[in-house]
Amino acid sequence: YTADEALRTLRLARELGIAGLVKLEVIADPKTLLPDNQQTLARARILGRSWILINTSTRECLPVSYLEAASHQCAILSHCNADEFASTFGYHARAGDLEDYTSGLTYLLQEGRWRALGAKGYAYVLNTHEFENVIGQHVAAYERALGMRRG
Repeated sequence: YTADEALRTLRLARELGIAGLVKLEVIADPKTLLPDNQQTLARARILGRSWILINTSTRECLPVSYLEAASHQCAILSHCNADEFASTFGYHARAGDLEDYTSGLTYLLQEGRWRALGAKGYAYVLNTHEFENVIGQHVAAYERALGMRRG
């Protein structure tokens, strides 16, 4: 979330030899907490080369970032665990301190766990958020709502 947190994460990644594989999202507007939409393509390129998304914020859980990362088969490492996303598709750093992130990163890198968890996240995004599936869910919801009003 902050520049200090980003630098701390990058230093940790550099010490582990994977600095080029870390994707960090910086919030463009601190008032609205909205990301910079012009960076979407750049983020996609970075995610395409990344293995793990590391969210160092202890307050913010970024579900859209998690879905973006999972759609590129990145595992998730985060202190926040909305809908158990980090624990299901990566590592939930419960303590949220540097030692916990180091343990989580080590866990994900051991035996290539990040690959299996990234693939699992990708399958989830594909099955749950793929365009045709989402449209189908919306149409079914509208049909149910219309049917309930008529009856």
